[in-house]
Amino acid sequence: ASLAQGQVANSGFQVEATPAAPSVAIDSMALGLDVHGVSATLTNGDIVTSNGQSIERRAAATGETIEVYHTYQDPVFPSLIAIEPDEQFFVVGDSSNGEILRIELGDASVELLTQIDFNFDGSFGPDGSLWITAAPTGFHNGTDVLRYEFNSGTLVTAIHVPGPSGPLCLDSLGNLFLGVIDPMFIQGTDRVRVFLAEQLLNATGPLEESQGLLLSTGWSNVADLAYDSVLQKLYLIENEFFGSPEIYAVAPTKSFSKVIVAGGAGTYLGNLELHLGSGPAQFRAYQPAAGGALTFNESNYPERIQTRRVVTPKRPLASMQAPPLGQDGIARFQVQGAYPDGALVLFYGFSQNLAAQESALFFSGLPPMFWALPLHAKVLFLPFPVNSSGEMVFEFYDPGHLQGALAFQAVIGDGFLNFLGTTTAVEY
Repeated sequence: ASLAQGQVANSGFQVEATPAAPSVAIDSMALGLDVHGVSATLTNGDIVTSNGQSIERRAAATGETIEVYHTYQDPVFPSLIAIEPDEQFFVVGDSSNGEILRIELGDASVELLTQIDFNFDGSFGPDGSLWITAAPTGFHNGTDVLRYEFNSGTLVTAIHVPGPSGPLCLDSLGNLFLGVIDPMFIQGTDRVRVFLAEQLLNATGPLEESQGLLLSTGWSNVADLAYDSVLQKLYLIENEFFGSPEIYAVAPTKSFSKVIVAGGAGTYLGNLELHLGSGPAQFRAYQPAAGGALTFNESNYPERIQTRRVVTPKRPLASMQAPPLGQDGIARFQVQGAYPDGALVLFYGFSQNLAAQESALFFSGLPPMFWALPLHAKVLFLPFPVNSSGEMVFEFYDPGHLQGALAFQAVIGDGFLNFLGTTTAVEY
């Protein structure tokens, strides 16, 4: 039932377990509830986490506990966790007592920031403001989106929508994306709306749902959101009650949205975070892994374990097979991990001109193309078909003197040859 390592729906990505996982047994509470962990990631890769019993910092490399900030007297159900943009402190909420704690990363001090009954999700805006979704007057009275004012210590109700509390996130401009949950939990009726930063700034009272722009429809139990401000793309976790959880790249409707990760039955996904890379690579299918990562927590209730996982782009790999050195025979160029049933364009050049470090080439409307061959490399027939497993093989005759002289690299595309990226370069 658990999400298996490497099991992803989109062939351009890969998923693995991370050592800095909460990786804790899901403990039963006296009230019959299950405690699951929430976590957020610091820029150095360490995570801060709460499993409802303690709040800790764990090392990125090993997952070992570095510091225990707080221990709860009685177990609670952790709801939200968010790190302040300058990483001076972070906040942790629970929906058992409604407490939202502020934990300083410097001196590890802990204080009660505010009290919000049934708080659900929280995120910092680019200006350092804290936004929280909650049902402070009960589950049947709709959801408030609250802004915490650090200067005055007051809460301002910025948005009110019907239904149980849903997730939120903000982009680099301060636009707020909100998952709106259907009050009757009717399948396919959840939606995502965006409230513009200017609206939020100039509003004289709580905004209604209709005042937000309708971004996407057709969802069931929207659980978490994360936004890529570079590609202007929203990612969403859907935990269907009678299906398997999935992570999507959001389109105007669920039916047009692409699945990035497919979870297993009996699991619950949460704590979705997007971490962009520092170089030219982007978080998109078939890019180098340095393009960024999505992290999330997987709670496996049948096995009673929670694991933190990371999703990174998976670039197609090129390899060569050659006859014995100095002998003639059939040589083979092979690609694995390309777009299934797609196509590729194969280039070759002299290996002496192969760059030690790839360059990122940019063309309008295309993802970055990482290239190691000389720009005057020759095209070797086109296009080559890719099979349903994402593999392609090209064989050629070597009269015995080509080894060490040539290098190969390919541009990959889908079935319509919309270019998606490049393979690694390989020397023959």
